[in-house]
This record gives sequence, C-alpha cells and structure tokens, in this order.
Amino acid sequence: ARMYDMVSPETIKARSKKLRVLSTRKYQAYAESYIGKPIRVLVEQCKGSDAYGTSDEFLKVVLSADCVRKNTTPTEVR
Repeated sequence: ARMYDMVSPETIKARSKKLRVLSTRKYQAYAESYIGKPIRVLVEQCKGSDAYGTSDEFLKVVLSADCVRKNTTPTEVR
C-alpha cells in the first residue's frame, strides 16, 4: 500500500545532508570544549610516534607515544 503525503527522495537527501553537517559541527564544538583540559584516555594503539585512544567522554584522541611510554597522566587535550 502506498502512503499519501510521502516525503520526496530529494527532500530526504537534503534533510539528511543538513543533519550530517549539523552533527559534525556539534561534535567539533563538543570536542573543542575539552581543549586545554586534562582528561583520561584509554590508549588502544601505538604507531610510530603517535598513540591512539578514546577518552572517558568518548572522544577519539591522538597523542604522543612518548607521553604514553612515560606513563604521564592526565593528558591535556590540544
């Protein structure tokens, strides 16, 4: 059965794009609000001079592997 008053595919695509852009902006603002603040990071991987992990706030973090090797905590976000 076909529903009446359906949203057109073009409208769906345009709305989806707007929501993705808004989501990206909101995430960036959220992540930037932690710049300069110490946070705890679970280091998941070290590659070369970088270490990759996730913070308690679910932020993806890249930091110096030297920092991890020295076991310095907390880490300041830059």
